[in-house]
Amino acid sequence: MVSQNVQFNSPFAYIGTRDTNLHAIVVSYPAVTAMLDFRGARLKPHVGVYLASTLQVAGLGGDVRDVKLQPEIRIYLPLARQVTVALRGTLGLLFAGNYGTTVQSDALTKTPGTASRVA
Repeated sequence: MVSQNVQFNSPFAYIGTRDTNLHAIVVSYPAVTAMLDFRGARLKPHVGVYLASTLQVAGLGGDVRDVKLQPEIRIYLPLARQVTVALRGTLGLLFAGNYGTTVQSDALTKTPGTASRVA
């Protein structure tokens, strides 16, 4: 499955005034999802495995440049005729592209960021 997604993120403050250095951003990204479905039934699975992986590449318009990969696995194990144990695992990986030197250099050295909030 292929889709084009656009998000508008506008920061706000729950209490007090919003930091003036924070501004709205647009995130635009195509997403590709691949699925393998080995379940016995799609609506009420009782046995089987479902595998999926989503790849998103932000940068086709918008303010953000990054790549996100999110694999997922679901396992259905029958215990009795009307009892099923369902297990689900997923992992999200984000490869940042334009988040500034705070993310790029400090993530590798594991030191606090030195960039100002404005930067």
